[in-house]
Amino acid sequence: MKRPVIPFAASFAAAVWAALHNGVLALLQEYWLLSVSAAALIALCCFAIRKIRAVGSILCAGAILGLLFSGAYTHFLVRPVAGLDGKTFPITATVEDYAQVYEENQRVQVSFSAKDAGITGFHPRIHTLLYVPLTDTPLVPGDRITATVDFYTPTVLDGFARKEYYDANGFYILGSVKDDIGDTGELPAFSVEKATRAPIWSYPVRMAARIKSNISQFLPTREAGFLTAVLLGDKSGLQDTDQQAMKKAGLSHATAVSGMHIGFLVGFFYLLFGRKFGTIFSIAAILIFIPMAGASPSVIRAGIMYLMAAIGFCLGKESDGLNALCLALLVLLLANPYAVGSVSLQLSFAASLGLILFSRRIKIWVMQPLQKLPRWFKKVAGFIADGLICSVCALCFTAPVLFSAFGYVSLLAPIANLLTVGIIGVVFVLGLVTAAVFSVCPPLSILAANILTPCIDYILGIAYRVSAIPFGLVYWDNLYGKLALLCCFAALILIAVQPKRIKMWLALSPVCAILVVLCILGVHAEAHTATISFLPSGFGQTILLADGQRDGFDPILIDCSASGHRDAALATQSWLEWRCMDNIDTLVLTAVDKTHARSVPELLQNVPVGRIIIPQNVRESEISAQIQETAAQEGVPILTWDADGEQPLPTCGDSFQIYLSAAVDRKLVVRIQAGEEDILVLHSLTQKMLQALLDKQPLQAETIVLSESNLSDARMVYDAMDILQPQTVILQSGYSTLDTLCRKPVRNTMLEGEITFRIRQATAKE
Repeated sequence: MKRPVIPFAASFAAAVWAALHNGVLALLQEYWLLSVSAAALIALCCFAIRKIRAVGSILCAGAILGLLFSGAYTHFLVRPVAGLDGKTFPITATVEDYAQVYEENQRVQVSFSAKDAGITGFHPRIHTLLYVPLTDTPLVPGDRITATVDFYTPTVLDGFARKEYYDANGFYILGSVKDDIGDTGELPAFSVEKATRAPIWSYPVRMAARIKSNISQFLPTREAGFLTAVLLGDKSGLQDTDQQAMKKAGLSHATAVSGMHIGFLVGFFYLLFGRKFGTIFSIAAILIFIPMAGASPSVIRAGIMYLMAAIGFCLGKESDGLNALCLALLVLLLANPYAVGSVSLQLSFAASLGLILFSRRIKIWVMQPLQKLPRWFKKVAGFIADGLICSVCALCFTAPVLFSAFGYVSLLAPIANLLTVGIIGVVFVLGLVTAAVFSVCPPLSILAANILTPCIDYILGIAYRVSAIPFGLVYWDNLYGKLALLCCFAALILIAVQPKRIKMWLALSPVCAILVVLCILGVHAEAHTATISFLPSGFGQTILLADGQRDGFDPILIDCSASGHRDAALATQSWLEWRCMDNIDTLVLTAVDKTHARSVPELLQNVPVGRIIIPQNVRESEISAQIQETAAQEGVPILTWDADGEQPLPTCGDSFQIYLSAAVDRKLVVRIQAGEEDILVLHSLTQKMLQALLDKQPLQAETIVLSESNLSDARMVYDAMDILQPQTVILQSGYSTLDTLCRKPVRNTMLEGEITFRIRQATAKE
């Protein structure tokens, strides 16, 4: 067999994924008879046909080795480190990267001897992320930290599976420097020994920090943050609104260093030194650039593939793209099999697979009718075709990963990429060169800044304009969008295969017609879909309701508060921008306290609000005074709701109806009815208030919304649940990981992140 790496890598990766995801193994165990029968049938086929037998043998070998390797890796390398969870002991660690500084502490990547943790065997050193106190001087690679550390396993937070994320990056345990006073009355020792000489391994990291510092000196803040993200993948300086616009426009890959950036770098060296010497210099540049960019799976994959192509060129042999892709996958999984769960790795390999399998064949087919046209016209057409074909191929292959990880796919990516890919290349090359030589030739940066600033503003402008196109996002529950993506995929396969007996344009015509019809139906369905979103708010609450993406129906907001690291006002703005909306029609505050209204003053200053509804008899407090003052400044009327029974809130739109009740003093109870959904919001009530309300006015609902504080008294909880009879509970949780309550399923914002109900208007209650 000519390319055994391809089937071996595929089966190896599949086996590693199965071994590390218990759900798959449990499924195989449950249907063991079917699994054994299928394996026997495959084995019989492999022995029946010689060619299949060779492929089958390689597939079986890859699967067996994948299972054995992942099991051994977990047993010998991961479990000993993960076993440090809950332990506290002193360590002396070496700083491996620059610290990420927060208001009260800082997080830094370190490594320490496994002997400090009492681990012997295959672990010479343990790598972890450590939260340490703020220091007078910045921590730099090579510094040594001595501290007493509490080790812990990261948990799910706002729907983000932190453990899986950190495992994929090689951090199997996290730590925090112990800062509480012990029995002796003294704080544990924390000291930093500054490095006298920079270690050789730290040079790429230090170079990246120098480049980041230089960029901030010759570019404005917004443009500097964007360029740093493009060059190094560091998004800490990228504005939230810019980042969201790029996500909607399908341009996120520009700030996630990957094959495109490696291609820009290689192209620059080819342009300067030609193919022969450019290849030699580019190899050294890429080996330095990979650690500078954070050594993410996407940039490592691209680096390995290019290095194979470069070595092949030097040896006079042509590299096979699919073979190189599979070899890169093997290298990454051998280094860390847990990387198979990395979304970055999955997106990078899916996009590359689509380009390798289809882009070249499709371009040949597209360019065939243009062979007799002028040369300049073919170059322009080829550039446009490259942008569209690559974007569509990558979109089709990454769609399953995007749906699984984020729940949506941006269909706007081909448009945005076509308009920006050339400018992104200019920004990358010119920005990298300018940042590298800034210290040597500062005047050059003035000229470069005058070129880079309008280029970056152009890219961001395109991102905002494209993202403002309504109905550009396809969500997982949008059947028409998924069918449209399948049609695109079918068209790619049809063009790539190109049967000679089929007239291609005749074959593609019905596919295109179906695609247009599906897009129209999808747009119509999205326009008539209402959404009810519960944002992750910790101990607070933020609920947003939108009556479809249509003019004249502004969203309604119920409460606006969050705790911890969350910002409810910023989250609300992002939610509005994501849906191409600008205003809030009505803000309902179920209680005027910090748990429900903490972020209201900030929201009023940044988002137009039509009116505010508050409960009666609100007590004077700092937050109530701030709300009244800010509302008066912004000209927002405040209305008091005093109806004891459930009364409808007028002008709510066509898809849902809201009922408010002031049956509890200083609190509002909210009922939301939309389609088949009947949601009762009881978040603002204490347990005693809820019990008193239910004694006076028994309520029932399909779904109830509670806070974590409602769960402190188990007896009251059972009594309330017995009266309310909900089918589902939505828990706005600070730290609780509860997933069932009184045998009823619980949807927890901490575990799921944003919880959204989507309701078609055709099924809404009148």
